[in-house]
Amino acid sequence: MSGEFAPPPPSVVAVQGPDAPEKLKRLVDPRDYQVHARGDIALAAGSQKHIHVEAGTDSVTVWLGRAIPEDATAAAAVLTRRTVSGVQPKLLAWRDGDLIRPATDESPAGIIAKYAPEARPDLLRNEIHSLSLAAEILGEGEVTRFASGALEGIPGYALLVERFDRAADGGKLRLEDFAQVLARPRGADFRGKYEGGYEEIAEAILRHSARPEIDRARFFSALVFTLVIGNADAHLKNWSLLERPEGLRLAPQYDLLNTLLYGGDYGRHAALAIGGEAVPIEAVDARLVLAFAERIGLPARAAGQRLEQLRRGFARSRRLIPPAAEPPDGFLNRYAAIVRAACARIFES
Repeated sequence: MSGEFAPPPPSVVAVQGPDAPEKLKRLVDPRDYQVHARGDIALAAGSQKHIHVEAGTDSVTVWLGRAIPEDATAAAAVLTRRTVSGVQPKLLAWRDGDLIRPATDESPAGIIAKYAPEARPDLLRNEIHSLSLAAEILGEGEVTRFASGALEGIPGYALLVERFDRAADGGKLRLEDFAQVLARPRGADFRGKYEGGYEEIAEAILRHSARPEIDRARFFSALVFTLVIGNADAHLKNWSLLERPEGLRLAPQYDLLNTLLYGGDYGRHAALAIGGEAVPIEAVDARLVLAFAERIGLPARAAGQRLEQLRRGFARSRRLIPPAAEPPDGFLNRYAAIVRAACARIFES
């Protein structure tokens, strides 16, 4: 994926009508906010800001601690999520024939459009590249469905992620992230999603999945993949169980990033403990992942087969070959260098 990414739309939205607060709740992904009181909706994921609802006679305005532009008349909710640093604007959207439109209170909302934040203009490219690599190596069914493009009437380029917690008829499917499964409180600073270990996720999969052994192996492959690409933000809320016809199953991968590209902004340790310890991403090697497999009960032969599949996938991927014209400090060169170093530690040692 190449090209420049336009700035995100303004983080302001007008929601019309006397029942605007209720409309807002319907538009905003419930995983991204928590209602404390009428008119006060706190952002999740560590944000120090709030979405404040100012009720007027026939409208409310949502703002994020900044002046409201006079021309802010968007009709879809802007979702804002803070990771360790930076803010990523998001819009709920829906497919109308060949067009993708911003969601309204009357429309479906089966797509999330994600925009590059001003502070991290290459974040969108990073996520698109990481999702594409995951679909190639893990398999398309192991990754949330996504595309890139634009929303009708909204300037800028977006990552368009199809919500896998929606049925074909628009109904909601049960989705529980592992912060919920493991009953980790948000905490005042929303750090609950970082409190735990990857072994706990594996144990919960064995307890709750309708296909526990299969999903345990899938989780092992996905975790090794996310460590190889340098993702230090794979916390409890970035792993989920999803309702399927046969019962709860490990959900497809989502929110994948190479966070090591940003130095220490996201930290340089795995988001969750491994073997009860905080582990630097760049210290993950074959010994560590095989010991992890043993602790979660994955047979050594199965773990070896999974690692070999991953090794072959990374080795043959052309997504890790930067174009000849790219400078040494270009995005793909830096991304590929992180992956190559991890592959050498994990697959070749």
